[in-house]
Amino acid sequence: MLNRRHFCLTALAFATPLHAESTLSAANLGLIPNTGTDQSAALTAALKAAADQGRALYLPAGTYHVANVPLPPNTALFGRGAPPVLQLASGQNILTAEKARNISLSGLHLRGTGGKDFDSFTGLFHAEDCANLDITDCTFTNAATQGINLNASSGHITENQISGIYGAGIASLNATGLWITGNEIDTCENLGVYIARDEAGYDGTIITRNRIRNIGFAEGGNGQNGNAINAFRAGNVVISNNTLSDCAFSAVRLNATRDCQITGNNCRRLEEVAIFSEFGFSGSVISGNIIDEAAQGIAITNFDSQGRLAVCSNNIIRNIWQSSPTNPDTTPVGIGAEADTLVSGNVIENVPGVGIALGWGPYLRDVSATGNITRNCDIGIGVSLVQGAGAALINNNLIQVGKSQIAIAGTLWDEIAVPDLIKNASRYPQLTLIGNHISQ
Repeated sequence: MLNRRHFCLTALAFATPLHAESTLSAANLGLIPNTGTDQSAALTAALKAAADQGRALYLPAGTYHVANVPLPPNTALFGRGAPPVLQLASGQNILTAEKARNISLSGLHLRGTGGKDFDSFTGLFHAEDCANLDITDCTFTNAATQGINLNASSGHITENQISGIYGAGIASLNATGLWITGNEIDTCENLGVYIARDEAGYDGTIITRNRIRNIGFAEGGNGQNGNAINAFRAGNVVISNNTLSDCAFSAVRLNATRDCQITGNNCRRLEEVAIFSEFGFSGSVISGNIIDEAAQGIAITNFDSQGRLAVCSNNIIRNIWQSSPTNPDTTPVGIGAEADTLVSGNVIENVPGVGIALGWGPYLRDVSATGNITRNCDIGIGVSLVQGAGAALINNNLIQVGKSQIAIAGTLWDEIAVPDLIKNASRYPQLTLIGNHISQ
């Protein structure tokens, strides 16, 4: 994959004698590929020499066994053509950086030794308190922890290939300005991209145009693993225009987040809830996504944990499964919403359950379902009638029903209490049903 930065570095290294003065070759500084011996000390010295001179370090093709190599500020390390392989010699880190600015890696292959070390928050590349990282067109494989692991760091993670990772392909804690763009993440045992904070607060990470697939949940749990993208306590995160598929749990999962956007993602074959905003979240926008094949479409829930305030609009959701292969508690629902939420302009098709579920038990407050289309759902729209449930507006929806299917029903938890709520709406002053059209 050719990118502008990689092209420029290559040009610096090989174009003219003047440009060649901007680079050093590791071959001239004691590094010899394919020896099978630990060359960590030689690479450390070469990186320091290049950074001290303000020059990039070119690493020729071949395999170099290294571990825990510290990157000084202003490091620029790159390969060309067949990427040089930095093979983990011991431990979990290949390259590390701490309190450093302007770290640039391009055209490298960082390869671990496999195994399982899920509890260690570290990775093949590990950065602490670093600014202006640029990791572009690199390959990360066979890690026992994370592929890329960042703490309190900023920069661009762009156009990398990440696979065979036991933990998360990319993990960030307490980001200070992070872009994750255009990466291919495949076959991670627990998570694709994980964005978290020690305490809930502003994060601002932007995750866009990535392709993430084949994410397992080897460490188990009921949603903390198995997700293509997971944000935990991280506010103001933007997750847009990604292609996400074949995950043991969710394509996108927000937990205790604030003011996050999930827009324009293409999601397929998710074994639990495809897009989930849960547990104390506030201010989620879920818009313009496509979900095809999942155990549940979109869940905006946990009002019991103060989860509230969302817009769910203009999504296409279809082909929901009868049950979840990974979570037996998951029920077939197109969209579920509980508190202070607008559900508008969505198209939902083929749900062997409820197309749009408003509330769960008493957990319902001020939800509007307006201008949606449901087709071939056992129940087009269901709304909770449990004592204590609050207000809902069901307005101008188009609901197609087949034989034995129900258009709008009142529910008591999992039971249908009022199968024709349109005829009985006057009995429930907290509900407003206006202008809904039922087609056969």
